[in-house]
Amino acid sequence: MITIEAFDLAGLRLRWPDIARLQQDVPHEQDLHYLADLAGRGTRAVLARQGWRIVGSYLHLPATEVPALAGNAEFVAELAMLEIGLGELSVATHIYVDRAVRGQGLSVRLAAARARDALVRGMTHGVLFAAQTPEIRSWAGRWPGTLTTGVADADGRAICLLPLDGLRGAATPQSSHA
Repeated sequence: MITIEAFDLAGLRLRWPDIARLQQDVPHEQDLHYLADLAGRGTRAVLARQGWRIVGSYLHLPATEVPALAGNAEFVAELAMLEIGLGELSVATHIYVDRAVRGQGLSVRLAAARARDALVRGMTHGVLFAAQTPEIRSWAGRWPGTLTTGVADADGRAICLLPLDGLRGAATPQSSHA
């Protein structure tokens, strides 16, 4: 049985190696330093556990703590036009599911739990920008209500906003097939 719970990342310091284990494309020590930095910025961890083993993660933090967004005057101006405050945005990172449990809908359950956790903290939208994989961009593009801003990220792709209210209880995104 897999359980999903949300925690303050700073309080999980002893579990950081387990979270880092899920991300296999970055050296372990480098990822531990990154997790320490994230913990200092108020990051929340939504974790899937099978017993005591962590089999999935979905970390998120306020956009006010992400310099690439908070320091982007063009993006902040676009948010003002949309009547969305920077503090209403949740930025996701470390979205991983252990290979052993893939194909069971766990990523969708983690996304819904992240949305509920962020909504409780006054956030209304998730942000999709820089370094997101094509798989994540494709998945996010199928959610109803996704807003594409007129602002490009560092990779030249449009920054998108996903309404968290639509993610919190959804079982699956809309199909991209007709």
